[in-house]
Amino acid sequence: MKTQTVAKQTTKPATVNKAQPKAQSLFFFQTTPAGRLLRAYFVAMIQAQTGDKLKAGASFRLWPSANVRGHLDCKRITRDNGAYQLTAAGVNYFTDPTQAPDADAVKAFTKAIKTGEKFSAYNFAMSPLK
Repeated sequence: MKTQTVAKQTTKPATVNKAQPKAQSLFFFQTTPAGRLLRAYFVAMIQAQTGDKLKAGASFRLWPSANVRGHLDCKRITRDNGAYQLTAAGVNYFTDPTQAPDADAVKAFTKAIKTGEKFSAYNFAMSPLK
C-alpha cells in the first residue's frame, strides 16, 4: 500500500505599509511652479502616485524643496515615515470648485511627473524623485 505525503502549505498574510507610497519612477521640476500652477503641480504630484481621484489617507511623496508647512498646520496633509498623507480636509481643499486647479495643467503636470517629459507651459528642467 502506497502512502501519499501532502506538503503543508503556509501562507504569510500580506503586509501593507500605508505610510510609504508606491515605489515608481517619478520626476519633479527643479524649479517649483508659482501661483495657480503650483496648485496644479501639487495636485498632479499626488494624483501621479495615488490615482485621479483624491482620497483621504492616500500616501505620496513630494519634491525635495516643497514648502508644505501651511498644509501641515491646517491639517490638509500629515507626514509619517517620510511620506505625506492627504486628509479629508485636504481632499475638500484641493477639490473645492472655487479653488480647483486648471484640469489641463494638472493633466500636463501629471504626464511630466510620470514620464519626465517637459511641456510648453512649464519648460524647466526635471529630476528623478527619490
